[in-house]
Amino acid sequence: MGLGLALTAGAGCIFTPRDPEAPGQSVEYVNDSDPGNVVYNLEQALLNLDPAGYQTRLSEDFRYEPDSGTLANYPGVDWANWGYEQEVAFIQDFLGNVDGVNPNLNLELIEGDDSGAGTEAFVRYISAVTVESGGGEIKYRATVTMEFKIDGTFWRLSRWFDEQGETDPDTGALLPTLGQRRGAFAASGGG
Repeated sequence: MGLGLALTAGAGCIFTPRDPEAPGQSVEYVNDSDPGNVVYNLEQALLNLDPAGYQTRLSEDFRYEPDSGTLANYPGVDWANWGYEQEVAFIQDFLGNVDGVNPNLNLELIEGDDSGAGTEAFVRYISAVTVESGGGEIKYRATVTMEFKIDGTFWRLSRWFDEQGETDPDTGALLPTLGQRRGAFAASGGG
């Protein structure tokens, strides 16, 4: 017994303490083996303010398309060319400037299949995202079309289309899409 304690105490002295991991570096993602997992991983990236995790789930030919309200509010943005680079710049800025994000990208499946049968997938969801910033909350809710494709051995998000804003179930007020956030970013010189 005494020898065991001596070995245990001695072993503790061999190892040097290490600094703890920085927040956001220990996000656990699942394998991107189907579109549903990609959506889960996108949510994890948003929840953990991890732009690299979000970026990993995008295909290199990713396209974003805004809803009509975002188009009307941000007519000077080059939406036709909003692709991978613009989305990565947006998500890095967005996640770097908020206190928290509570995402539910697949709150309600309207149409489509996210199981991964085939090499391309199309789904329509009601999505809800709440952003915490500056001590307050901003809610976004939309009908979103997402398209996915296989890139090598993994699924990737290839298109995000904000069809329209949706009403807040608590207040009945029409909420904007997350496209409004993208538009404000681009209009301020981002992307």
